[in-house]
Amino acid sequence: MFSIKEVFADEDTMKSRLATCEECPKYIKASKQCKVCLCVMPLKTRFAATECPVGKWGRVHPNTDK
Repeated sequence: MFSIKEVFADEDTMKSRLATCEECPKYIKASKQCKVCLCVMPLKTRFAATECPVGKWGRVHPNTDK
């Protein structure tokens, strides 16, 4: 069974990831999607196990990362 902290990134991490995406030239502002992975970034940035397809941010590991 997974805890909430293992599934979801904390609020600060999510905001930081999304801010990074919004500055990226591969971000589609109108649909809030990434041109590389086509994910909807306000959703993708909330999950701890996700990572940027071009390496701008990575996974959050419970008990080792904030």
